Amino acid sequence: MKNASMKELSLAKKFSDAKEVLEALADEIRQDILVQLSQAPNGLRVSEIKPLRKLTRPCLSHHIKLLYRAKIIDVSHDGKKNYYHLVPEQKRICEVLNLFENLKEYAKEEHKR
Repeated sequence: MKNASMKELSLAKKFSDAKEVLEALADEIRQDILVQLSQAPNGLRVSEIKPLRKLTRPCLSHHIKLLYRAKIIDVSHDGKKNYYHLVPEQKRICEVLNLFENLKEYAKEEHKR
């Protein structure tokens, strides 16, 4: 029983650690921003990002800020211009993938019992 509770604590911590990324990925507008950035190897300025529906500039900036805080995207500067791009190594996305892999393994173990 102790082993099971350790697994539950580990899984709960991984969910807690992944919360910011999962929330950032959950929104359709932010998903669209990521798709656009994935097709722009040199990054995009805010004015070049065309969301699915018309947004005010502050609203679009808010979505970008959430992706930035979740460490899914990064910004590079060229003078006064900011270019947003995907973080190359995507450690945070890998953490989420690992979380789901662990969840899948736990489910298989429970099914065997």
